[in-house]
Amino acid sequence: QSTWAKRFIYGENSIEVEVKGYIQLFFGEIVNPFYIFQICSIILWSLDAYYFYAGAIFLISAVSLSLSLYETRKQAINLRDMVRSEAQCLVMNSENSLTSHSGSLTDRPLCGEGSITDSARLEGIIWDIDSKLVVPGDNIAVPSEGCNMTCDAVLLSGTCIVNESSLTGESLPVTKTALPTTGDCGTEKFSITDHKRHVLFSGTTVLQSRSASNESVRGVIIRTSFATSKGQLVRSILFSNAQTFQFYRDALKFIGMLSILAVVGFAYSVVVLLREKAAVKDIIIKSFDLITVVVPPALPAAMTVSTIYAQSRLKSQGIYCTQPASINICGGLDCFCFDKTGTLTEDQLDFDCAVPVNNRVFGLSQQDTSSLGDLTVAMATCHSLTTIKGELCGDPLDLKMFESTRWVFEQFGAEERRFDSLAPTVVRPVSSDLYDSSIPFSVPKRVSEVGILKQFPFSSHLQRMSVVTRQLDDEFMVVFSKGAPEKVASLCRNESIPNDFHKVLHQYSSTGLRVLAAAYRPLDSSITWHQMHKSSRDVLECNMTFLGFIVFQNFLKPGTSRTISTLKDARIRVVMITGDNIATANAVARNCGLVDDGERLVTIEANTFNGEPSLMFKTEERKINRSFIDYHNYSFSITGHCWTVLENQFPTLIHLILRKASVFARMSPSQKTRIVTLLQQPPLSLCVGMCGDGANDCGALRAANVGVSLSEAEASVASPFTSHQPDIGCVTNLIREGRCSLATSFAVFKYMALYSFIQFVTLLIVYWINSNLGDWQFLYIDLIITTAM
Repeated sequence: QSTWAKRFIYGENSIEVEVKGYIQLFFGEIVNPFYIFQICSIILWSLDAYYFYAGAIFLISAVSLSLSLYETRKQAINLRDMVRSEAQCLVMNSENSLTSHSGSLTDRPLCGEGSITDSARLEGIIWDIDSKLVVPGDNIAVPSEGCNMTCDAVLLSGTCIVNESSLTGESLPVTKTALPTTGDCGTEKFSITDHKRHVLFSGTTVLQSRSASNESVRGVIIRTSFATSKGQLVRSILFSNAQTFQFYRDALKFIGMLSILAVVGFAYSVVVLLREKAAVKDIIIKSFDLITVVVPPALPAAMTVSTIYAQSRLKSQGIYCTQPASINICGGLDCFCFDKTGTLTEDQLDFDCAVPVNNRVFGLSQQDTSSLGDLTVAMATCHSLTTIKGELCGDPLDLKMFESTRWVFEQFGAEERRFDSLAPTVVRPVSSDLYDSSIPFSVPKRVSEVGILKQFPFSSHLQRMSVVTRQLDDEFMVVFSKGAPEKVASLCRNESIPNDFHKVLHQYSSTGLRVLAAAYRPLDSSITWHQMHKSSRDVLECNMTFLGFIVFQNFLKPGTSRTISTLKDARIRVVMITGDNIATANAVARNCGLVDDGERLVTIEANTFNGEPSLMFKTEERKINRSFIDYHNYSFSITGHCWTVLENQFPTLIHLILRKASVFARMSPSQKTRIVTLLQQPPLSLCVGMCGDGANDCGALRAANVGVSLSEAEASVASPFTSHQPDIGCVTNLIREGRCSLATSFAVFKYMALYSFIQFVTLLIVYWINSNLGDWQFLYIDLIITTAM
């Protein structure tokens, strides 16, 4: 299919936000039922000789409409400027497939002549074209210096370090690897959701790209324009679904009741005025005038005043709001869910110790990890760290782990040929003598340099990451893995796992420490670099040898306990939904007060008995019978695996668990979203808030009635509220402002309704004597008294 045909089908690769002119906006706004009602009322008042009153209302409405049009156009301009992205794109297709690009092409690289190598040019003609002209199917080159992505593309070769904060709110750079040709993705249907670690998304920034050979980093475009992740985000902003709130629904019902009352008043006025033998014109005007009194036209505008002031106060506290209507919803929250790491606890974990294993026996915990044999090598290589502008950066956990080894991290360009594989990343000890030690369980051999040949990034679904390495003088490669202890243990040979594995794991995690496990597997020396790169992740991550635990301290943030206590005093249910170990999550829940000291925390586990799935309930002390739970003060704690079993095999227990669960551990991003959604649905029907800080929380943040993102961005795309406060103290401020706004909205609504009803009765009385209020009387009541109130 030619490029012209594709461009005709997909259109230009641009996200254009229409900025309407004032005239177009005016006619679009004037058809609003509120303004139509205002226009009809002003005409009616003018016919009844209420010229001053009609003129005053017209002036106020005109000013209000003008300000609304100005703000609407200003927001459209800001959104247009924010999403507009104009750049050049390096297309690496063959000459024939690019003939239709002629007239728009220049033969120059995007970031200087050094960005594209000679061998890259030999792969196919490289064209530097306007990003608006690219179409799905084009092969692109990613400059080594990085670039801004204007389309969604699958990475075909090399690796990229990407900043995705504009889409996910996650401030840490992430590593994108090439899409495998076999194994992980080669035998299954490609899915952007499942294989997002191989996709460069539009709107993100590639900080740098690397290739293990003298070739450029390549990708293929899969989506452009509004079909991209950025485009979908812009569409959600332009056509957002407003949150339904019971207060607003009840307000509309009450206005409907007032309308019925207006019809009754209309009939009454007709009868009374006919009795008084009033003129037909007076009967029509006065009867319709009664309707404008019963249904106050200023009600919608008056009810937004509290929201505007609340939004202004929140902004002064560092809380930014993209959906002002959500502020009132904050005042009606029944339940608030929190992520753990980075939300309840500090994002910066401190390294505590390493617990090595030798001959299926755990050794003593070691804070000096420079001489722990293969466990040291695992800690020095199994990470996603990179250097950007000479500074080592990446996940804080990986940084702390690597720093504890006291090794040196080096990255080389494609011209460095220190390994057969041309490894771009090398780690080495400061001195090989550091490896010789009398510490038990250390391996008495010297290590020179270790090259990281291939990386399998951390996956929330798999709960682990792996690397393939090779020491400079070795003839074989080694696979290292680290991740959740249960997941890593499932990849290891049973004869390498200590008998007291679960006991030692619980010993550390039950005190609130975060525990990771490490394992390794030497590959056969006959396996070549090309065979290794073609091997699937499942093939490499098997028959591993367990190395031990890596333990981190995970302290609570200063304001966590205080905020949890305040929420519980306000009778707002508090829930933790985390991807961490259940014992660690339980300990943190106890420490922060989410689970009270006198409250039993019942952990639910899924087991198989005689081939049938079963659930086991146990407290910290012992196993208990389920019937015992119903009569005692308790909370549930459950893992993601057990939740899956519960949904598939015991669906009748789901609502019982949801009603009493306080801790959801080892939850995947999709399970987090599922939990939030079920809490909102009958029979619980809770108004749910969610607070998180990372990409794994985006789904839950969007699903919640109120989402709060702890992000440095002024307006996170994942949620209607973004806080610059580093802790969850922003939640109490948000709920406080929400309750104030909701209370004010109630008061304004009741005042406006009562004021209209009193004026309605007043007109009924004066109609009985064939009279009416004067122009200045209406003006005084509606403007002076109402505005002052």
